[in-house]
Amino acid sequence: MDAFCGARVLSLVSLTFGLVASGALSLAVATDFWLFTVEYVIPPPENETEMATGSGSSLPPVDQQEPITIYMHSGLWRLCIINPPEDDLPPEICYSIDFDQSSERFEEADTTNSIIRAIRKTAPLFIGSLLLLLTALFLSILGTTKNDCRTIISAVIYIFSALCLAMGVIMYISSVNDEVAHRKKTELPPAKAFSYRYGWAFFFGAATFICAMVAAVSNISLYLLRYSSLEDKGVVTAHAMDPKGGYLPVRMGSTLPRGLPETEIAI
Repeated sequence: MDAFCGARVLSLVSLTFGLVASGALSLAVATDFWLFTVEYVIPPPENETEMATGSGSSLPPVDQQEPITIYMHSGLWRLCIINPPEDDLPPEICYSIDFDQSSERFEEADTTNSIIRAIRKTAPLFIGSLLLLLTALFLSILGTTKNDCRTIISAVIYIFSALCLAMGVIMYISSVNDEVAHRKKTELPPAKAFSYRYGWAFFFGAATFICAMVAAVSNISLYLLRYSSLEDKGVVTAHAMDPKGGYLPVRMGSTLPRGLPETEIAI
C-alpha cells in the first residue's frame, strides 16, 4: 500500500511539473516580453536636410542634446516599440525580427537593435528544448499508464531538454551583456544612459529548467520504485524490446515486477 501511494504521488508530481514546464516554455517562446529596454537617441539636426536640398535659407541651430526616449520590449520573434499615451499613435508598434540580416556588429547601431541581432542565435535552443519537453511529457504519460521503461526514457529526455534550455538562457544573457558592453559612446548624461531589464517571459523560460529537472527526478524515482531489483528491470526492458509485444521467459522463482500480470509471464 505504501509503495502504491508512493508511486501515485510520484506520478502526479511528474505529470504536474511536466505540464507546468511545457506550458511555461510554450508561453515564453510565443510571447515578446523577454527583454524591456529604454534607450535615449539623439535625433539628427533638422536643418541638415534643408541644407542638403540647397534651399539656401538660414536656419537657426538645432539643439542636439535633447534625446528621444524609446521604450521597447522584445521576444524571440518580435520587437515592439511602446509609444507614450500622449502621442497620437497606437500603444505599440511591433515588427518581426529579421533572421536573414547579418550577424556582424555595427559600431554605430543602436544598442537595442544590436541586442536583437545577437540574441537570434538562441532561438533554436529554446525551440529544441520545447520539442524535447513535449516528447518527454508524452513518453512519461505512456510510461506511467503502461508501467514500462518509457518512464526512464522520458526522464533522460527531460534532462536533455533542461540542459538545452540552460544553454539557451546562458547564451541569451551573454549576448545581452556583450552588446551592452560594446555599445557606442554617446554624450548623454549618466541619468539618460541605456537601461534594460528582463521580462516575465524570460523568467518563465528560466523556471522551466527547475520544473523539467523535478519531472526527471520524479520519473527516475518512480522507475526505481516500481522495479527495485535488477531482474525486474531486465524483464520490463525485455518486454519493451520484444517486437511481438509479449514477455520473454524468466526463471522459476524470480521476482514478479510490480504492474505485470502473472498470467503473461512465461515459465
